[in-house]
Amino acid sequence: MSITFTRNAVLTEAMAFGKPVICSQGAKAVEMIVNGENGFVFDPGRSSKLAEYMGQFLENPHLIEAMGKKSEEIMIAHTPAKATQSFIQALKFVIN
Repeated sequence: MSITFTRNAVLTEAMAFGKPVICSQGAKAVEMIVNGENGFVFDPGRSSKLAEYMGQFLENPHLIEAMGKKSEEIMIAHTPAKATQSFIQALKFVIN
């Protein structure tokens, strides 16, 4: 298992458990983040931005719950059952 896979898994697992996330640009799972809604995306070359986003959670603890709820909502659309349904629909489309 690659480090990249485990990093992406950690982010999506955190979201599934209703946690807000902070992710660097360029990470594969960054597409799962709606910046400012379920977490934050930062430029990996700007550690000050990472610190700023972490500080926002400390200064505004209500963001943790609100953004965590949004993460959970996003993940509902990405369950294994939903992925299977999409795959079956694609197969039916190709076959017909």
